[in-house]
Amino acid sequence: MTIDDPKLSQYLDHLCNQGCTAVREAIEQMEAGDMVPELASLKPLEQQRLLQELKAIMAVYDARDFH
Repeated sequence: MTIDDPKLSQYLDHLCNQGCTAVREAIEQMEAGDMVPELASLKPLEQQRLLQELKAIMAVYDARDFH
């Protein structure tokens, strides 16, 4: 999955630039239904797309940690 929306891509870059720990915290917050302050201006569907992309990215990092 890739985000072809420039706005969402910018949010994705912003979160990823904060590091893996921050991304994992954002994922946990989003999955719990809590508001992530950096994403407050996004619509719920946009937040879901971003969450899916963040999880896909972190799955790659997590898989690399086991090899």
